[in-house]
Amino acid sequence: MYPTAPLFPGITAGVIVFILILVFAWYITCWVCSGLMAARLGRNVAGWVLLGILISPLLVMLCLWALDETPEKRRERIMEEEEWRIKVRNKKDE
Repeated sequence: MYPTAPLFPGITAGVIVFILILVFAWYITCWVCSGLMAARLGRNVAGWVLLGILISPLLVMLCLWALDETPEKRRERIMEEEEWRIKVRNKKDE
């Protein structure tokens, strides 16, 4: 057998494993962020995370940003904000 040249000369296997762990951690973080973003916008979390796994989590986050929140989520947010305003006004009047 002939000796083979290393794939990355000068870089040890430990460094390569460390880099792979960092890349995997980055992807996990992006998947979690896309799930949190989908939940905040009232979208299907599992579907968007799965899409991020299949395609790209950064592309999924960009699509979520472009789609914005659902009408139901927007209505819910507006109602919560109005309740908050009423509470603040009542405390101010006391």
